[in-house]
Amino acid sequence: MRALCIVLFLCACNSNAENICEDIGDCTQGGSSDWITACKTESQKLRNEAIATSCTAELDAYEQCQSDKFDCEGATSLFPGCDAQRAALETCLSAATTSTACAELAAKTASCQAADGGAIVACSPLRDCEARCFLVNVADPCAPNAAELETNATCASSCPP
Repeated sequence: MRALCIVLFLCACNSNAENICEDIGDCTQGGSSDWITACKTESQKLRNEAIATSCTAELDAYEQCQSDKFDCEGATSLFPGCDAQRAALETCLSAATTSTACAELAAKTASCQAADGGAIVACSPLRDCEARCFLVNVADPCAPNAAELETNATCASSCPP
């Protein structure tokens, strides 16, 4: 997922975050229901991490900004004016996860990510294990070779769900 998608499950009505996933899916993924479902699942993981790390206020502020400022230009989802809210959320989450493999991998791959920073993803126990596997098995995180990726896949398949 290239754009940030965040979801908060409330009753039977759509939340800001659910609408964001649907808007991004319609704009950049041709309305793919699989993509929208994956976005909502990932967003719930992010919501759970925000709760666990006391970052819900920052997540709520970013969701509201995204909801208010969403724009679709061609097949590109944009959220003009939400940089400060995104930075506050990223700062809060990283302060709580600085000693994880997720944080170490993010630092090592910062120079090879797209300018938009990609999606903010939760550092679940599974993701942390997968990140540790990647760090152990890949010499250059920005340019892994096929053999390293195969070794990494074997390691990651042993991570607990």
